[in-house]
Amino acid sequence: MEEIEPYVRRKRVNPGKPNKLQGLNEEEQAVLRMSINSRERKRMHDLNDALDELRQCLPYSHRTGSRKMSKINTLLLASSWIKHLTNANNELRRKLDDLRNRSQGNATAVLQATSTSSSHLESPSALAPIELFKQSPPSLPFKLVPETTQSLLRLSVPVSVPVPVQPCVKSINGFCFCVNCLITNTGLTKNFHKDK
Repeated sequence: MEEIEPYVRRKRVNPGKPNKLQGLNEEEQAVLRMSINSRERKRMHDLNDALDELRQCLPYSHRTGSRKMSKINTLLLASSWIKHLTNANNELRRKLDDLRNRSQGNATAVLQATSTSSSHLESPSALAPIELFKQSPPSLPFKLVPETTQSLLRLSVPVSVPVPVQPCVKSINGFCFCVNCLITNTGLTKNFHKDK
């Protein structure tokens, strides 16, 4: 970046405005000059500190051996850097909006596919496996669940395990595979007593 000569503002002399130093003795004029100079010095120190902080935030300022940028160059580089960051931020926002729109479109397509598949499953031609199992249970050579209406007096052989009056609590969809129901319904108790 080329070096730009800083603009120096020259003090304008207004002949109609009275000078503050007029009418003061030498001691008062010295005190007034000292106060003005100290105030201007403090303002320049504050300005230089602020520009140093700005230089630390700019690129190419941390290079070793690079000389300190002037005030005008610091301000010009800061302006260019802010514009660059603004453009990069706008580009990232645009990409983020595109990704959000794509994800929303994908989610809508998934929901439509799910609703279509659920409508096909609800049709009478497509039955769920559990419904098919309920409607046509397989025929087994023995009973898995004891008959609740069977009287205990009709048993010809004493049974070690009593027949439950109510269906077994472990039964699922009318079928139970617990040890008590299997022994009771398959006649294993009779064979067990015969072996004894």
